[in-house]
Amino acid sequence: MFYKNSHNIKTAKKSSSLSIIIAFRNEELHLKDCLDSIAAQKTDAKAFELILVDDHSTDRSKEIAQQFIKNHRTLNVQLWALEADQKGKKAALKMGVDKSKNQTILTADADCIYDPFWAKEMLGEFDAKDLKMLCGSVHYHAPKTEMQWFIYQERKLLNYLSEQFLKAHRPLMNSGANLMYTKQGFDQVGAYESNQHIASGDDVFLMQDFHKKFYRKIGFLNKEHCFTVYPNDVNEFFEQRVRWAKKTFLVKHAFTWFIGALFSIANLLFFFALILAFFWPEFLIIVIVKIVIDLFVGDRAGLKEHQSFILSFCYPFYLLSCLYMGFVLKPKWKDRALKY
Repeated sequence: MFYKNSHNIKTAKKSSSLSIIIAFRNEELHLKDCLDSIAAQKTDAKAFELILVDDHSTDRSKEIAQQFIKNHRTLNVQLWALEADQKGKKAALKMGVDKSKNQTILTADADCIYDPFWAKEMLGEFDAKDLKMLCGSVHYHAPKTEMQWFIYQERKLLNYLSEQFLKAHRPLMNSGANLMYTKQGFDQVGAYESNQHIASGDDVFLMQDFHKKFYRKIGFLNKEHCFTVYPNDVNEFFEQRVRWAKKTFLVKHAFTWFIGALFSIANLLFFFALILAFFWPEFLIIVIVKIVIDLFVGDRAGLKEHQSFILSFCYPFYLLSCLYMGFVLKPKWKDRALKY
């Protein structure tokens, strides 16, 4: 299924041509704001095409996309829908890439809004460093609740660590909400063939495949261009984290496993050291060492001392809660059960 604007758009120069792809499912609450932010990009409308792919939405998402196309006739927008025998974000993204006419792909999430200079700065960084993939950071707006405060500070840490590991050519984390790569590279790594059977991970698995194929041709841009929404409640928060954890366990990358194990062991040691320190004070050494490391990393990530200190104490309990929820919760995405 296909719907597009009827006007003709002249092809921009190859070096600046861009295909922005948004795969969506049941995003009626966020899609309009996302699309409006794409339409407001400070780049020539002729320099990019916008490809929307509907993954069997059961709400008004498709109608919102169609109305957007009618209201923005100066933009080159295509709307596609997965066939009945196709489903999932990976299938939707692959369709978008296959339908794209440009060599540079930029993926976005329907529940995000984008700064007007997002596409321009991503493309500038991508071209200047002659990259095959550019991972962009994802941010949250100022928090209003305790849960949002924790997520906001954690995201700062994740963005910093993602950037530092990629600089060391050790890719660990990224997000499909802000991801640029070449269409040729996407085809060369086999799209999602190595992980098609895994429901999530369209971002991490693809990054790992690019790393194996192109190694030093992956970069990271840590700027506040992409803003996503907070989870609605604690249950949704843990469901999201369980999805992240499960796909991380399935990454066939020794370094990723090593870092995950190191992080888990450090926080579990901290948890038990806190308890044992009441009986044997020498266990305070473990507590102090971890806090010092957390303060150092937090400072580099832009956190204040008290913020890093609070996170240092919260993380062991957070980790144990995630482990427990991993056994209790059955992850879903947009009302669709996920299989791993």
